Amino acid sequence: MGWGSDLEAQSAVLSFSNTSNPPCLVGSFLAVNSKENLKIAMTQPESIAPHGGTLINRICTPEQRSEFLDKGEHLPRVLLDARTFSDLELIAIGGFSPLTGFMGQADYNRVVNEMHLSGGLPWAIPVTLSVTEEVATPLKEGSLIRLDDFSGRFVGVLELTEKYTYDKVHEALLVYRTNEEKHPGVQVVYNQGGVNLAGNIWLLQRDTDVRFPLYQIDPAESRQLFKDKGWKTIVGFQTRNPIHRAHEYIIKCALETVDGLFCIHLWGQPKKMIFQQMCGCAAMKLCWNITFLKIG
Repeated sequence: MGWGSDLEAQSAVLSFSNTSNPPCLVGSFLAVNSKENLKIAMTQPESIAPHGGTLINRICTPEQRSEFLDKGEHLPRVLLDARTFSDLELIAIGGFSPLTGFMGQADYNRVVNEMHLSGGLPWAIPVTLSVTEEVATPLKEGSLIRLDDFSGRFVGVLELTEKYTYDKVHEALLVYRTNEEKHPGVQVVYNQGGVNLAGNIWLLQRDTDVRFPLYQIDPAESRQLFKDKGWKTIVGFQTRNPIHRAHEYIIKCALETVDGLFCIHLWGQPKKMIFQQMCGCAAMKLCWNITFLKIG
């Protein structure tokens, strides 16, 4: 379970630049070009380093994908829910850098108890693949595990290195500071399996979100966009709800002191939140067209 891991699409992005005073709009919602496979890990010496210093990429090359597909029918399977599938995608695209897979026990214990990874890097919430004991028992450490999404589609592979149990109440109390079952995070912990599977992952392919294909920009792409625009200082604005006047105010204040603004509209599970997602994007576009096009 990871922070924001119920979010299936990562971002709706708008770009502004403080190239004049007051700041002016230099780009609307940014479209995404076709994805190209990157190196397994890439550093960004010209910009702020990714968390941990390395931007992770665990998306299969075409050759790797073909190899996994050939093996897929013979691999043991684990079914992912929407939340865990989102974690898989976020690990693969580098959104959870420097993680390369689901956390092992050493990382899990230190994150829960001290809010740091085992190597000392700050990290607040464990990112785990939790299954029932029934599912975990036949799985062998050192083997490949096929990961299927909630529809049964083959989406990824886990290089299983470790299986371990954990204390759900302990996690809830230390991570969320409550064991109240109505708390959404606590509810997820209590409802998931009692065994964590750990190991590096591979995402077979990065799919475009069909609901909002133009606004899906992954970390490697956003960093390249910042570089192309010559931005040295960027402020991030993130909201789950439709944008409102208080948001507008703090965005305007931010644009007085930075080169660019990176806006992320968070999206949840499609069946539960499609109306909110559509309203959120519509409100953001309306605010940009009516308010920020008049600036400058």
